[in-house]
Amino acid sequence: MPAGVRQAAGHDGAEAATYETILFEDGSQYTGTLRAGLPDGLGTCTWTDGNTYDGEWRGGVMHGFGTYLWASGQRYDGEWKVRGC
Repeated sequence: MPAGVRQAAGHDGAEAATYETILFEDGSQYTGTLRAGLPDGLGTCTWTDGNTYDGEWRGGVMHGFGTYLWASGQRYDGEWKVRGC
């Protein structure tokens, strides 16, 4: 689990969602909802190449509606089911 991530237990013992900013070893940064230490819910990831994704995450991967913006200025708004942060 990345440094600085906190987890809280829910009422039923399941891990509750937290809202955090985490910095990965490669310099990428994620800000948003975490569940079980992984991006899950709404969040934004910025990679070291300047590309960003803002949208829905599930289990650590982009999943659902979101916007991917390349450093070159290209943009895609739509459904995602693939890339992790």
